[in-house]
Amino acid sequence: MLEQLSCLQEIKEEKTEEPKAAGQPCGEGNPSKGSPASEEPLHLGDTAHLSIDGMGIVLFSPEVMRYVVPGSDFLTEEFTDPKQVGEHIRKGDITAFYTGTGGDFILWLRSGYPDSNVEKEFPAMIRLVVEVRGGSLQFGDLFWLSDWNPDFPQDQVLSLPDGYYHITACTRRPESGYWGDDQIICLYFNRLEEMPELMWQGVPYLFTEEQETEPQDASAQGQDRREHGEMIRQLYRVKELQGYTEEKLAVVKKYFNSLPRVLEEFWNRAARTEAIHKVQDRWIRPEDFDRWDWLKDGDYLVILIENQGCCRAGIRRKDLTKADPPVYVAADQIKDQRWTLCAGTLSGFLRAVLAYEAVFAFSIHGEELMYWLTEEELETVRSGLEKQPFGLSGWLAGNGYEFLQ
Repeated sequence: MLEQLSCLQEIKEEKTEEPKAAGQPCGEGNPSKGSPASEEPLHLGDTAHLSIDGMGIVLFSPEVMRYVVPGSDFLTEEFTDPKQVGEHIRKGDITAFYTGTGGDFILWLRSGYPDSNVEKEFPAMIRLVVEVRGGSLQFGDLFWLSDWNPDFPQDQVLSLPDGYYHITACTRRPESGYWGDDQIICLYFNRLEEMPELMWQGVPYLFTEEQETEPQDASAQGQDRREHGEMIRQLYRVKELQGYTEEKLAVVKKYFNSLPRVLEEFWNRAARTEAIHKVQDRWIRPEDFDRWDWLKDGDYLVILIENQGCCRAGIRRKDLTKADPPVYVAADQIKDQRWTLCAGTLSGFLRAVLAYEAVFAFSIHGEELMYWLTEEELETVRSGLEKQPFGLSGWLAGNGYEFLQ
């Protein structure tokens, strides 16, 4: 948060050095050249459309990163630990920011720095730096780094002269209220004479603590309760929901003090419903915290465990005062302490998991539980369905899950 505040101050100071090109508003300019059939790279002033399964967007110049071996897992080897990420961010050879969720993003590519009107319209803002060589910069899904391939599609390549660039990324929560739901991100590129010094020590987040903790009004709280309850009734074919008593929740509060509003309401109203426990994975029950020491002594409040203990999902202890905090996932039930972002909000996580687990509870399904689709078959399925504004990232061997209806 301090990094973001200092960044905003730096942005305001530097705008006097070089104004935004031609005073062009962020949302105006040339139509997007980005399409699967495009043979030309993008230019400043264009608009790009990017769908990601991971929790972030990466940017780099292939000439700068030519030392990376094609096919190698750069994500695991050099871009997972926050300290490693921070080193690259400060160096500027490859840069990235966490979006808090996968989803669909509209990228407005602009030159210079954002003006005061843009700052007001897109209040979540960070400053990055990158070096460009060979006249191009590439951007894509964070997960693409797990199988290094410098040949990006042309609609993910931005033509830029060689040099060092400040990248100012700014965004706002979409009108739907869900991050990653056709979310607009403005990316401003300003060329510099030399590599500037940045102070990032970890992973830059493109949303502020204020936005994460922003209280919801009564109608939004009611919508969360209705959505979770309605999903359970429809997907699990139950008429009455069952929740845990205050006495049961007191067991958890004994070890974790406060609970997020969304979690407490879900546990109070629906989490004891028998049908949601007859699924593939295990929902943690309040009484489990008295049974297992690793649950009550950890830095995360674990709420879901994969049926063989391959991974678990939880909320950071320091985030428990937030109404609707992000949810993280780690592999191996006890030993592995490397947690990565799974969902940007707890309410989104609950919707995604209720949908995911319901597949294993359906009374009628095909002979095979899972089917592998070709890209063509997947596009056919997607064309007739609407993508839902929630998903899971990193659950079960690092896979990402999207949901269609």
